[in-house]
Amino acid sequence: MKEFPKNYNFTENEKKWQQIWQEKQIYAYNPNVSKEETYVIDTPPPTVSGQLHIGHVYSYTQTDFIVRFQRMIGKNIFYPMGFDDNGLPTERLVEKQKQIKAYNTDRSEFIKICEEVVASEEEKFRSLFNQIALSVDWSLEYQTISPLSRKISQMSFLDLVQKEEVYRANQPILWDPVDGTALAQADIEDKEKTSFMNYITFKTEQGDPLTIATTRPELLPACVAVFYHPDDGRYKHLADILKEQELLIKQEEITHTVKCAERSGAPLEILTVPQWFVKTISHKEELLKRANELNWHPKNMKIRLENWINAISWDWCISRQRYFGVPFPVWYSKKVGEEGKILYADISQLPVDPLRDLPIGYSKKEVEHDLDVMDTWATSSVSPQLSTHGISDDFAVNKDRHDKLFPMDLRPQAHEIIRTWAFYTILKAHLHQNTLPWENIMVSGWCLAEDRSKMSKSKGNVLVPEKLLEQYGSDVIRYWSANSKLGADTAYSEDVMKNGKRLVNKLWNAAKFVSIHFDKLKGKDKKAKLLDVKEKITNEFDQWIINKLVELVKLATNELQNYEYANAMHLTEKFFWAVFCDNYLEISKTRSYDEENKNPQEQYSSILTLYHVMQTLLKLFAPFMPHITEELYQILYSENSIHVKGSWVNYGDLNYEIDTKGAEGLLEILDIVRKFKAEKNLSI
Repeated sequence: MKEFPKNYNFTENEKKWQQIWQEKQIYAYNPNVSKEETYVIDTPPPTVSGQLHIGHVYSYTQTDFIVRFQRMIGKNIFYPMGFDDNGLPTERLVEKQKQIKAYNTDRSEFIKICEEVVASEEEKFRSLFNQIALSVDWSLEYQTISPLSRKISQMSFLDLVQKEEVYRANQPILWDPVDGTALAQADIEDKEKTSFMNYITFKTEQGDPLTIATTRPELLPACVAVFYHPDDGRYKHLADILKEQELLIKQEEITHTVKCAERSGAPLEILTVPQWFVKTISHKEELLKRANELNWHPKNMKIRLENWINAISWDWCISRQRYFGVPFPVWYSKKVGEEGKILYADISQLPVDPLRDLPIGYSKKEVEHDLDVMDTWATSSVSPQLSTHGISDDFAVNKDRHDKLFPMDLRPQAHEIIRTWAFYTILKAHLHQNTLPWENIMVSGWCLAEDRSKMSKSKGNVLVPEKLLEQYGSDVIRYWSANSKLGADTAYSEDVMKNGKRLVNKLWNAAKFVSIHFDKLKGKDKKAKLLDVKEKITNEFDQWIINKLVELVKLATNELQNYEYANAMHLTEKFFWAVFCDNYLEISKTRSYDEENKNPQEQYSSILTLYHVMQTLLKLFAPFMPHITEELYQILYSENSIHVKGSWVNYGDLNYEIDTKGAEGLLEILDIVRKFKAEKNLSI
């Protein structure tokens, strides 16, 4: 055992262990281990679209609890990290940061600026994710805009072309006039807008008056009825003209529901423009079956996907009239006799940029480029395949790797993107390989402000994780995250953070207290497993807490296997405070010291019990609070990391046949003494 430091400095220790874990590659994936022994995670690639916030910490740490547990029970872990760094969200970030507009900037220059911005933003993500101790293997990192990801995304498109599940059509689509692009049904939201209902008089051929009510009088020559924003000054003069000619007989201010773009907030127009679509409507029944085949954690989240599938009204429009995205691997022929023929890239050409590259057998003058890029969801919907490096039997960069890793074990994600990321990923896997993309989906809730309102910059209630890390440290923030039930929206709580800080301090002090006795243990007994030294634990009260400990391990293991990390944390914390610290330590400390050496066997039983209970508790806390548990484990037990593969505890059917009345009697006496001292205001 190492010398016990006087105090625990979380700032120094957390940085120290984060560096050591990376240097020793504690979280490295081993490609030589079988698929059956490997646990594969489809990690959410964070969208590179703005400032990091506490919500990132909240959801990603909850995934990490499960990953660390799976590693500790012996699984080889494939835990990548990606960055969703292309598409409209990233373009909007760049436009805001650089005070430019994509349509006013040279295309190649704008793409270059985007690449510079995302590189800077991604480094911030890496720093934060390391600070909160995500146990990812950074050698598996990917970017959705990288050449490899573009190749796999274009493979996905060509595979759907080959399977006749994607088509190009000139049909009405929803158009965002602010971002200047087509949108899919999942990209829109209903908003309440204030406008005017204008009553305008027309005359029939017979001279009879005919009154038409509309919110968009300027479009009457072409439309029956459309909507317009009442504050749009471009159309105000038309209403004034109608008033002057006494054709506008009445105006009523109304509030009505308007279809708006989710990101820009702009009311949508309907335009007829050629776009690419993925067949969706024809697969609704099949997708509902897929939703039912998936293991949902929590189960009540399944209805969200089912409701969305039932609500789908048209096929998925995947074309976007933007710059920074994955281009479609297509051209359009200008050769005489085949004008407009769609020309697809050969798989050997991928990734292609139609603006620079040419289809095989055609010159520059013989083709027209496709200027559109794919919907960012068209890329992130193949996030599993971006890690496995394959799409299907016909389209793969590394088929052996893909077959070994796909389908994956777990998709962790937030509930608000069930209708987008979860749905699109399920759709793609179904169309590409007639399978689910993963066996389990773990859905997290939102992190809310302390008053349970949604965090927003305008309200000034956004919490910056770096400041909280500086104040409390990573383990305390992870503790707060672990206190939230999976799928539940949870308010940030200073009280919970303080409880976490208190727990870290108590773990340190309890470990320091029990450690003073450990040098009395024999070397071979320290190295032995509890099952191998159980006969040396002879005191009935020691046996009682060991029985309780074995029960705790079984319960916590079961909860974590069912993705109920909050229950596992609660059970472990309750045992630590109420059973171990408040009761066992108080009752057994006299035997542990045995200053007069009256009963060395009883003393040895007590110390051996302290040794194994403390070790087990550190392992049960390890998925949640990796730094303090690693520090204490290294001081007390081993130079090997507590987080390595196979380090979980399993006591099987270990059980001491004892009469629990003796232990319960001791606890009752202790409770009476505490109450008496409390009533007399005596020190407890």
